[in-house]
Amino acid sequence: MILFCPVQSKVMKIYPEEITVNVYYNMSVAIIALAACLIKEQNLSSWTLHPSISVVSVLYSGLFGFPFSSGVHTWGVRVKGPVFVAIFRPTSIVIAVIMSAIFLGEAVYLGSVIGGVILTIGLYAVLWGKAKEEEMKDDGSGLSTKVPLLKSQNVEEN
Repeated sequence: MILFCPVQSKVMKIYPEEITVNVYYNMSVAIIALAACLIKEQNLSSWTLHPSISVVSVLYSGLFGFPFSSGVHTWGVRVKGPVFVAIFRPTSIVIAVIMSAIFLGEAVYLGSVIGGVILTIGLYAVLWGKAKEEEMKDDGSGLSTKVPLLKSQNVEEN
């Protein structure tokens, strides 16, 4: 999905209807996944679902999970752009670790904590850089121009 964000950003500029773009995206993913699954698993008896929690989880994931998350990402791309959507994706790993520790009682290892701290610092650094990049500078003519974050500063003054 992260690789799809720049393409999705261009599509959203041309056609800003998020729901329609999301429906076509989900249908395309479903068709491609179905073809890949039928090629990989040709034994049709392995496709039968027996009444249990697996049926509920498959239906929930197919009807609510993926369409909802891709809808939120499509909305985020339209509102803030592909950089913000792509940068927040790794935080889902940190959230999954925290939720599994709270609700499932799983152990949190030192590597998970260090990884979470590194991801949080990286997220903050990118958001700080984007905020600095978005600052506008008034050049006196009444027009606003963007100031690049890595603009070289002239130290000499005449």
